[in-house]
This record gives sequence, C-alpha cells and structure tokens, in this order.
Amino acid sequence: MPWTPRGGKALSRAASGRVPGPRTTNSCVKGIMLLIIFVIMLMVASFEHSLAAAAHKIGLDKDVEFAAHLAQPVVERAEAFVEQVETAAARDVAYARSHLAQPVLEHAGAFLEAPVEELGRDYQLVADALRVLARPGEEPDAPEAKAAELADLEAERAVRAAQAELKAAAAAKAEAEAERYEAERAKRIADAEKRIAAKREAQEAAAAERLAAEKARAERAAEEKDVATKRKKQEADLARAKAEIESVAAEARARADADRKAAVLSHDTVLYAIVTPSIVREKINTGNDRQKLVQASLKAWPALRRFNASYQLDSSCVSILQRRHITISTKYYSEERGVGWIHAGKVGHWCSFLRYLVYCNASDAVVCVWIEDDFKLSAKNIQTIETQASKIAEAHDNKYAVTSLGLGDEVNIIDSRLLHLLLDRFHHFEITQPLDITLRAQTHLGRATRVFGKSDRIFVGKETSTLVCSTCALLRVQTVNKLINKTVH
Repeated sequence: MPWTPRGGKALSRAASGRVPGPRTTNSCVKGIMLLIIFVIMLMVASFEHSLAAAAHKIGLDKDVEFAAHLAQPVVERAEAFVEQVETAAARDVAYARSHLAQPVLEHAGAFLEAPVEELGRDYQLVADALRVLARPGEEPDAPEAKAAELADLEAERAVRAAQAELKAAAAAKAEAEAERYEAERAKRIADAEKRIAAKREAQEAAAAERLAAEKARAERAAEEKDVATKRKKQEADLARAKAEIESVAAEARARADADRKAAVLSHDTVLYAIVTPSIVREKINTGNDRQKLVQASLKAWPALRRFNASYQLDSSCVSILQRRHITISTKYYSEERGVGWIHAGKVGHWCSFLRYLVYCNASDAVVCVWIEDDFKLSAKNIQTIETQASKIAEAHDNKYAVTSLGLGDEVNIIDSRLLHLLLDRFHHFEITQPLDITLRAQTHLGRATRVFGKSDRIFVGKETSTLVCSTCALLRVQTVNKLINKTVH
C-alpha cells in the first residue's frame, strides 16, 4: 500500500486558505500569516517526501514504515503547530482590527520562532538517521550496525521524551507549588483578616467598655452632684429653721423682758394679757384665724400683752404640774370616753392658767386680766373689760379671786390681792373637774358675771377651741400622772 505523507492534508488545508477569522480582516496581515503557514507546511511535506525518496534510493523500501514511524512525532507536532498557528492567526486577526499591523507581526514572529526551531531540530534528527541509513561504504544489509545506530537515535529520542516529561513534571510541580503558595497566601490572608477582625472586635469591645465606664462615671458624678445639691439644700433648710427658731426665741425673750418691765411699771395698775400659743401649730384648728385676731387685738389695744400658753402636755405644762405637785384624779370624767380619761387640751388649759397665776404674782399688779385668743376685742368690749377691771381694783372688800365675764374662761379678772388663796389651793392639788367648774363650785374662789355672750367669740365649742382642739389626744389619767411623776423623779 503506497505511503502518503501526513503533512499533505495540513498543507492542502493551509493552501486552500480555510483559516477562521472575521471577513473584515486586514488583507496585509492575513496574507502574511497565510504565507508563514504555507512555508511551514511546505517544509513538512518536503521533509516527508525527502524521507521517502532517500529510503527508496538506498534500497530501504522495507524500512519505510520504520522511517515513517520515526518521523511520526515530527508530523504530529507539525500538525499541532499548524492548528496553533490557525488559532493564533484567528486571535491576531481579531486583535489587528483595533491595533496596528506591526505589533501583530511581531507577536506572530515571536509565537512561531520556538516551534520552528524545535521542528528544525526534529528535522535534523531524522536527517541524521537517514544519513546513517544511507552511509556509503556500508552494506545495506548490515542489520546489526543499522540497528545500533537506530537504537542510539531511539535512545536519544527517548532521552528527549524523558526530558520533555521531566520538563512537564517540573512545570506541573511548579504549578503545584504555585497553587500551594497561592493556598498558603490565601490562608495567610484569611488568618490576617481573622486577626484583624479579632483585633477590631477587641478594640470595639474595649471602646464599648470605656464608653460604659465613662457613662457610669458620668452617672456617679450626676448622683454625687444631686446628693451634694440635696445636702446643700438640707443644710440651707436647717440653717433657715435654726434662724427661725432663734428669731422666735429672741422674740419670746424680748416679749418676756417687755412683760417683766411692764409688770414692774404696772405696780398698783391692771395687767392685760391675751393667752395664746407662742407658735402657730398645724394641729390647731383655725390657728391662722386666731393668730390674725391676736395680731389685730395687740395692734388695737396698746396696753395688751401676749402670754404664751401651754400646748397640751408640752414641757411648760409638765413643769408647772411638777412644781405645784398637781395630778389628775382617776375619777375625772371625760365627755368623750367617760371616767379615767382626759383631753390633752384640758390639761394644757389648766397649765396655762396656773402659769398665768405665777406670772401675775410676779408682776405685783393689783389686777391681772386673762383673755383667750378667740375673744373679739372690739372697742366696746375693751372698754367693758377696762371698766370691770377698774371696779375690782378699786374695791377693798372683794371676796373672789377670779371673776369671769363670759360663759367660760374667755375673760377672767384676777385680784392679785387674793392670789395667795389660789396658789395655796392649787398646791398638792388633784384635778377632778374642768377649770371654770373648779373655780366656781369646788373652791368657791371664783364667780361668773356674764357680761359677754357667744357672739363675742369667733369660735364656740371644744372642736374649735385653741386649748382644747379636735385633733388633740385623748389620754388616760394614769398615763398623764405617770408622765408627771416620772418628770418629778
């Protein structure tokens, strides 16, 4: 069967001009590329024909198939090269559409240089083989020498193949190393990103912690500021209260001095005093109205003095009861609870009267007038009181130490000349009834001349009385006596 060069198909395909590419390719570039391909295919075909002719010439027809086998790798690489050239040509043609022709030619020349050199080396190798086969002076039928030469050539070819394999293995190893390096690089990048993220999280956590600490410090500072503000306010309130207390005390001392001076100056005269608590207390009903009345009375009657009354069982009350050795009878009857109970206001009223007796006795006045703070001191009532006081002061045969001008004890005129009778009577004394009943019915040292009626008082009844208020405590008699005895001991 005749042998046909394998490069003919590639040559015919190149010669026919069937190279893929756009129809608008630059004609100059396309022609150059086709010319290069045609020359290479011509070299391959010429090489194959030369190989066949040399074999026939030296009488090696039986070795043609071996020569063809020897040349087979060259032909295969040539065809592969042609295909690469076709692909590169198509790519370069597309590239040439938007660039100059000169860079395309340079690229094509650089692309073809290495394959052409390798093809030349293969061609030289096969040519050397043919020369060995056709070496003159040797017998064509010397199989041993020919086989040795061919074995050397085959060994050289195997070495080149091994080198190619080593090169491919080295390339594969290099690629694997590159991949490994890229993987390590990716891992290092990932680790670095993780470290950066962890560092960022730590920084954010530290920043959040600092922010929380600053917020806590700000809150503590605000709380400390509030505490300091409250403390300053409390100190200011305390200082203000202290100043008010000192002011009230100074006023009380001034009033006491004035009362003593007035008592000294009023020898053989009349002492007028309105009996009222020294401080307005919230527990006293209608206390503001009473104090307004007191201030108006003091302003309307210059001769009037103010006497500080005892409020329930305060210190002044307990003190006078202790000094006079006065207790409450267990038979005392309270309208609210019955026997054995007494209103704290009743006790305070008794204490205020006893203290006023001592005050009157120290003044050396002939007559002392006791006026409660709910009595209306109109001009007419003032004139009536002054008239009644003058009559008692001018009388020399008066039999009563206390003369009441109202329904109860709202206005009492005390004859100081009989005051010793009262003081003696109210010493080691046991209270069994209210003050007005005790004075009139029990001791017979008092009488009632009812000049004034209910309309002369702004409040009537125990629920509105200053000294007997509705909010005052209702106490057991034993409790009051225990307090007095405890104070005494």
